[in-house]
Amino acid sequence: WRSGWPRGAFPRRCVWAGEGCRREWTGTENSGSPMGKGGYRGFAPVSGDITAARVAEFLGKGLLDVLVDLFKSDPALYDVLGELLASPEMGVRLGASALVGELAVSDPDRRPQAAAALAPLLAGDDPVRRGDAAYLLGFVGGAGELAALETLAAQDPNADVRDAAAEAAQRIRERTDRVTAGPRE
Repeated sequence: WRSGWPRGAFPRRCVWAGEGCRREWTGTENSGSPMGKGGYRGFAPVSGDITAARVAEFLGKGLLDVLVDLFKSDPALYDVLGELLASPEMGVRLGASALVGELAVSDPDRRPQAAAALAPLLAGDDPVRRGDAAYLLGFVGGAGELAALETLAAQDPNADVRDAAAEAAQRIRERTDRVTAGPRE
């Protein structure tokens, strides 16, 4: 079950045209904004509510690094991950998969928030969404999601979903085993 893009699939240098002008994102500026390293040259930091549609628009423009910075600066954005993964548009779902993968690595303390946004999709009617959610929970889920994934791996009517859930459960077990074992000498 491989619906996500590989790490780094988006270009690090993207151009965003908005409000009648071109602004360049290089991924290296540090304007002192809450976005930390990176930002739009010439734009004030984003404020207010950012919707799933706006995040999907950014994904469509290849602005994965921008989104990672935004999610890290505004934890409330994690709530839109489930909505993105449930999108009828494959490109949005692929972008959401890439985003979750990047966030799992760059913002590991917020994995539980990502998992909470994705876990409800395990109970959905669409096997593709269930499989995608299960697969991604392998990267961000913890002990709380393990039981649901094991149940899905044993009982889901779709073989692909069962496989994705089994792989995800194994990934969580391996990650938690590494954490509990501590550093090896």
